[in-house]
Amino acid sequence: RSLAGSAAGDLPGPLGQIPGARPTADTTLELRLGSDKGLLILVGSITILRTRRGRLTGWLTVLRDVTAPQRAAERLAASEARLSALVGAMPDLIVTISADGRILDFRPPRLDPPPFLREHMLGRQIEQALPPHAAAQTREAIGRVGAVGDVTVYEYSLEYGPARRTLEARMVRLDADELLIILR
Repeated sequence: RSLAGSAAGDLPGPLGQIPGARPTADTTLELRLGSDKGLLILVGSITILRTRRGRLTGWLTVLRDVTAPQRAAERLAASEARLSALVGAMPDLIVTISADGRILDFRPPRLDPPPFLREHMLGRQIEQALPPHAAAQTREAIGRVGAVGDVTVYEYSLEYGPARRTLEARMVRLDADELLIILR
């Protein structure tokens, strides 16, 4: 909670007992301190307290240790970058759908893009985006896929460019509302 602009009597503890003291400025700071145990990251603020006539009467400093959340954020960013690189290198078509069959994301392979556009797939139900036999098999797989992490495998044929291809689909539940399909 910021105390900037508070009257001296509103300040907690002994600061509230300084007659006529009032905060006049806030300064935010970040400290990175190294030790034999590693880096410690502190974020804080300093509020200067002055009387109504401008005489310095004290200051209020609040520091918060943000080392663990900062490290967690750095690990998450590194993990996301790694996952993005892995997905980008995959030669497969990757589709994310909702539990009700709506296409949420569509990532075609870079080297062998499908003959249909990503923009035409997003937001559509699988019955609107796939031929009837492929949509029916995908709908059936949605019903078969179990808990998060379970994989359901099925195949269907599709006009893919100038030829007809048989695609293997691997469907996995990401959470209660989303499923991932990898087609190769």
